[in-house]
Amino acid sequence: MGFIYKINPASYSGVFVLPAELADRHLKLAGTVHLKTLIYIYRNAGRDIGLDELSKAAGFSAHDIADALNYWVENGFILQNEAEGGKNASAANTVSPAEQNILPERAPAAKNSETPRKTLPPITPPRPTALQIAARIKESGDVKELLNESQKILGRTVGYDTQAVLLMLHDHYGLPTAVILMICQYARGQNKANSMNYITAVAKDWAEREINNFDKAVEELDRIQSADRLWAEFIKGTGLPKTMTKKQKTFFTVWTAEWKFPLEILLLAYEDTVDNTGAFKIEYMNRILKDWHDKNFMTPEEILNDKAEWQKKKARGKQKSEKTAKGADKADISFDIKKAEEKAKFGTLVHKKRNEK
Repeated sequence: MGFIYKINPASYSGVFVLPAELADRHLKLAGTVHLKTLIYIYRNAGRDIGLDELSKAAGFSAHDIADALNYWVENGFILQNEAEGGKNASAANTVSPAEQNILPERAPAAKNSETPRKTLPPITPPRPTALQIAARIKESGDVKELLNESQKILGRTVGYDTQAVLLMLHDHYGLPTAVILMICQYARGQNKANSMNYITAVAKDWAEREINNFDKAVEELDRIQSADRLWAEFIKGTGLPKTMTKKQKTFFTVWTAEWKFPLEILLLAYEDTVDNTGAFKIEYMNRILKDWHDKNFMTPEEILNDKAEWQKKKARGKQKSEKTAKGADKADISFDIKKAEEKAKFGTLVHKKRNEK
């Protein structure tokens, strides 16, 4: 005869609330690290929590914690808020949940060139059963290739959970096998081969932006990798943290892939940003670069010449103001002298009565 378990009433002396959906839908889907991470965040609601603190409290690496945060953001349990830091700030010091999970997105400044994107729901149960997966492998050579080749790319055996997700990316998001395999390859390059949450998030983003064939996928990867290479050079010249936040990634990709700015111009914009604000503020730097983009500046010389011309105009305006002020002072002096001369010429006027001698 087995045991029956129930709550000890004494434990109610200190309680906090968790969503019912956690127990109803995610006990099987979420792993240990996911559950520990969410419990700790809900227990400490109302204050900022760093990745280091979460890692120490849950007993998992920062990368595992970041994957877990990404999972809960996608499923609506926590909200993602970006935090801007200065030159010596670390992107991993505050819980902007899953900000270490960088997804290639468009920055707000690029709305004019951004193609309309669909909104796809996150992949949720019911998942295909093992029998359904086996049937799909038998009837579709593409599905068979997807599951076989993904094992080689990810460097591990693809079990039921991974097979189910890959099949749903193919069938529900409509991504062809070649594109899904390219996403797996990209995830491996980002040290995310073991994170199906990351692979799913990238696939959802691509599907929404209709990156759904080989040529579009190659173009997207070139865009991302070009931004990554420039970021590596950018942090060498600025001393910023190596890890790029999601917001930084989106802006940086627009600056490099769409506006085609070289590294030298990015460094000039960074210097102006820090000089004017005292810190690396991504929105401020974006305004500077947008102004240069609108003026079609593509070389440091054009920017420096524009700055020099602005300084000349500023100096001329200052000289004009000083000249106007001096002219006003001279007019006042001249008026005072004229009054004094008139007074000396006519003397002081004294009124006398008629009969007064």
